[in-house]
Amino acid sequence: MTHIISIGELSSLLPEELLQVLLKQNLPLQRVINALLANLSQKKDSELLAIIQRSNLVNILTTFRDLVQSGVIDDLDVDDLIRENFSSLEQGQQHLFAVLAFLQLLRSSGDAETPEEAQDISQTIEDLKELFRLTLFDSRIAIQLMNLRDEKQGLANQCPCTNCNAKFILSIGWYIAAQEAHDKNMFVSNSN
Repeated sequence: MTHIISIGELSSLLPEELLQVLLKQNLPLQRVINALLANLSQKKDSELLAIIQRSNLVNILTTFRDLVQSGVIDDLDVDDLIRENFSSLEQGQQHLFAVLAFLQLLRSSGDAETPEEAQDISQTIEDLKELFRLTLFDSRIAIQLMNLRDEKQGLANQCPCTNCNAKFILSIGWYIAAQEAHDKNMFVSNSN
């Protein structure tokens, strides 16, 4: 007998639990993203920042930024770097939560308790926007990520089973969410 989940139960789930429920339903990526964003919208800014910090995504992107800024990226096999750093489904899940927490943070009206905390959060947001722009959307890196996205999408299209859909969402869903946000100019600096 299947247990029907109520709205109250869904809203009280941790993002990791909600994701597992959604993946079992074999939902398309955009519906998964929307449901996770709704779940994350109930979190405080400090909780969203903690989700971002728990992910290794910022560390990986910081390394990529340093490679780009030093010019070393031109001498490296970017495709190998991308596959080496973004191949784990477990890390992909954490990257997905980090990107969605960041997108929710961008939409947040702010709940800082002090002006200093508000300033720190605002600066962190601007730093993350810049990090995303300088890495995920640097032409040398973006091309390889788009190739990986297309490859994963092709595999998911060949086999629309629940398992393959889950692998697609976990492997590259984070990048697709970030790319859509970038296309909507969500990573534009507020200081311009």
